[in-house]
Amino acid sequence: MPSGKTLNSFEVREGDKGSADGKKAFKMTPRTYEATRVVAAIGVALWGAGVRNSPTVVCANLGFGLAQKYVVDFHKKAWNYNSHINAFMALLSITDAKKSDPDPADKHAVDSAVLAILQLYYATMYFQSGLAKLRVSGLQWGDGRTLRASLAEHGNMLGKHLSRLPQGALAGAASGSLAFELLFPLAMLTLWDKKTILGVMSVGFHSVIKATMNISFWHHSVFALPLFVAPADLRRTADKIQQFFERD
Repeated sequence: MPSGKTLNSFEVREGDKGSADGKKAFKMTPRTYEATRVVAAIGVALWGAGVRNSPTVVCANLGFGLAQKYVVDFHKKAWNYNSHINAFMALLSITDAKKSDPDPADKHAVDSAVLAILQLYYATMYFQSGLAKLRVSGLQWGDGRTLRASLAEHGNMLGKHLSRLPQGALAGAASGSLAFELLFPLAMLTLWDKKTILGVMSVGFHSVIKATMNISFWHHSVFALPLFVAPADLRRTADKIQQFFERD
């Protein structure tokens, strides 16, 4: 499709439908998309290194926000693929906004609330995935036939080999993965003192999928260890790093 005018690095495609008021929709060009990825990567790298100031936080959030727009422009239903990253970063921005709070108790309360929301959000994504399987296939998803077909079609050498396992073994694996997704929120709430196990199980779950079907859910699993396994004094370490960068 031929492109139309380009304004401020956003391309207006002539075949695009505009909004309800008749205005043309703006689309990011590939070059702009790559630029936003660089901005996001720099912002996140500095933020993660302890440079938690306004420009860094804005660059990280804006970069990922624009990158998300590029994905959604391809397909409107893809909005929820990476949207949790945008939500997580916005929530973490709240904790940084409170870093100068003179009341340590109030600051700790905000940090704890944000962490709880992030953990619940993470668990909800699993639950949503399990519900989607039940909505589309019902309990039949657990009989192993869908898993066999997925391993045979999308699997690598190991995955294709596993697709030839007995039906009972595949049914057990499929039912186990479905139970893992549906019960993750409940397990998080009832086994809180063992949350480290949940984080390790989450990493293992996605590692098996990657190893058999080469499907990467890095944008989800990357949060497992920080949210469920990271030591309690991690914030203290982050504060020390920030103080290093803020020295006169």
